[in-house]
Amino acid sequence: LDRLRLGSVTWYEDIVDALCNVSGEDSEGASIADWVMHIVSVPWKLAYAVLVPPPIYCGGWLCFMFALVHIAILTAFIIDFAELFGCVCGIEDSITAITFVALGTSMPDLFASITAAVQDETADASIINVTGSNSVNVFLGIGLPWTFAAVYWTIVGPTDEWKALYGEFLRRYPNGVFVVKAGHLSFSVGVFSLAACIALTFICIRRWKFGGELGGPFGWKITSFLLLVLLWLLYVGLSIWNTAVEADFATQVLAICVGLCIVENALMVLGMCFYVLWAWSARRRASRCSDGGVDDDAIEDLPQPSRPGNVVPCGPRDPTPGLPDPLALPPDYCFEMPP
Repeated sequence: LDRLRLGSVTWYEDIVDALCNVSGEDSEGASIADWVMHIVSVPWKLAYAVLVPPPIYCGGWLCFMFALVHIAILTAFIIDFAELFGCVCGIEDSITAITFVALGTSMPDLFASITAAVQDETADASIINVTGSNSVNVFLGIGLPWTFAAVYWTIVGPTDEWKALYGEFLRRYPNGVFVVKAGHLSFSVGVFSLAACIALTFICIRRWKFGGELGGPFGWKITSFLLLVLLWLLYVGLSIWNTAVEADFATQVLAICVGLCIVENALMVLGMCFYVLWAWSARRRASRCSDGGVDDDAIEDLPQPSRPGNVVPCGPRDPTPGLPDPLALPPDYCFEMPP
């Protein structure tokens, strides 16, 4: 009963926080941006606070199952809206899948990696979160649906709709089979594997150079950020190009080489721009300090007051006052009890 009572109180507090908590801790000092984000996210926060029970019930399993159901429903909505947007704009499903759907379903992983990188002492949690999410997407997100579909088509057999879509496979599989056409998947996976190898190699170089995957000097942090973003743009750009243009293997290899050259040149140009901005900012701070100004980034050392030698500082109780004189009592005063 105590656990049920505590769970009810926790559930009520979560609902109140979803409605009234604007900036995390102090709602009175919230900025305009905090209020805008709170107003935009109130429907989502309120829905999840009401429909997801706290983890105190059933050892957290009830909360876990409800969270999985909500994630599945939200993912289905994102996919449907992305396909509708692509249909309205005339964009193919493969392009919407690697852009809008991928961004929408990867935002939780992004924020989780940012939180882990900021709060944890090591970079293990932030990097393992990315690799673990990809492994779940590949092995469970693709493996389970394809397994269920293979079992279904083995039991049902070829239908009229299946024959109309995959009639060329009927002679090879007369009893029906689950068919997934690769399309441009091989080229997309190849570009992704190449970009992933470059990213992992750069992370290993950072560990060898600085002793860690995250942090380091400002220039290396900017270089890491630019390289990873450019690799993502390389993957998206080449995948869209291959979807729009039917190219042979030699042309695909040439496109990959050209894309890598563009990434290299863009990294150099953007790195030089950041370096020029950083040098200009440092020179501006130095000129302000030389002109007698105060550097905002430096801590001002206040001069200590000079003291003459052999002078002991004294306060209001120095020298130590002596004991007060005893109170003079009249001679006829007596402490004895009256008879």
